[in-house]
Amino acid sequence: MSRTNARRKNRLTTPIYREERPEWLNVNEDEVKSIITNLVNKKRSLSEIGIILRDDHGIPDIKLITGKNLKKTIEEDCGIRIDFPEDLRDLITRALNPSFRVLPTTGSTNQIGKLCPGFL
Repeated sequence: MSRTNARRKNRLTTPIYREERPEWLNVNEDEVKSIITNLVNKKRSLSEIGIILRDDHGIPDIKLITGKNLKKTIEEDCGIRIDFPEDLRDLITRALNPSFRVLPTTGSTNQIGKLCPGFL
């Protein structure tokens, strides 16, 4: 789209994606796979594993090191098959958990609980 008070169109620059492994990264593929298997054995989710690898170990992208994304790395190396996406699994567990379905009707600020008692 063009800008209103300008004679040029608004051109956004495309983000720069890395295709090579960073030079400052000192972790090899076997170390990353061992870290991933340890976190999978501790029952961590995919997003938690990615955050731990990024924050604690300084790994910006797993695909640059292993050549595969995190899900494929877990399925091939750990032998664990991931059936559902993580967000869908969380929605299912939330729907099945009865504590999320019950809204208290008491309280002055709970307008949804007063108007729609069966909202969730």
